[in-house]
Amino acid sequence: MTPPGSARRVRALVFDLDGLLVDSEPIWHRVRGAYAAAHGVSWSDADRRAVLGGDSVLWLSRLRERMGDGRELADIEAEVEQLVADAYPAQLRPMPGAQALLRRLAGQLPLALATGSSRRMARLALRLSGFEQAFDVVCCADDVARGKPAPDLYHLALQRLGVAPRHAVGVEDSGNGVRALSAAGMGVVAVPAAEGLEEPVRALVHAQLDHLSRIDLELLEQVLERRDVNSLSGEA
Repeated sequence: MTPPGSARRVRALVFDLDGLLVDSEPIWHRVRGAYAAAHGVSWSDADRRAVLGGDSVLWLSRLRERMGDGRELADIEAEVEQLVADAYPAQLRPMPGAQALLRRLAGQLPLALATGSSRRMARLALRLSGFEQAFDVVCCADDVARGKPAPDLYHLALQRLGVAPRHAVGVEDSGNGVRALSAAGMGVVAVPAAEGLEEPVRALVHAQLDHLSRIDLELLEQVLERRDVNSLSGEA
């Protein structure tokens, strides 16, 4: 990796995966819905919103509670993951602008991935989308004890990159992800427009964009400036 220039404040950019770089969330929602229906219960859009961007424990616990049985979370996870893995080859697509953005940023600064997906699912998504070689560091749910909205995934990614949070920006698409970035002390970018962000969460965002293509080094520098100003004023 090329060392960042001395005048550049941003020294790392960390991405979420599902719903941000790959259009996987609709696949997960359909599979969970079908799985729930097969067990005589429902999985609604409200359920989808509640677990969006969180770790697997969020949706597994919610689904098992809905099913009302004592099955092991690991068994439910394995069955649902396999159904999603079966659907990925035909249905998974990169999000608009993701490929061009990662190509454009390659070599400009270190890139990391911090995803709430298991390593198995993350590797599959990266391979199918052509993003296998895009990141210097890949951190998955398997790597930490606490998933998003805890900051652990982002702390681990920055630790592996050797970059302090004050020099890093993260990009997310969910409220749970935004909370994780803010708790990690990083600059926060929400793309695309961070679905369903409520005002307390929206206040944690330093740049809310409508498309990945709007991300560039100048914007990232502005994000760090806004984070510092908000921190000094007590707003974040």
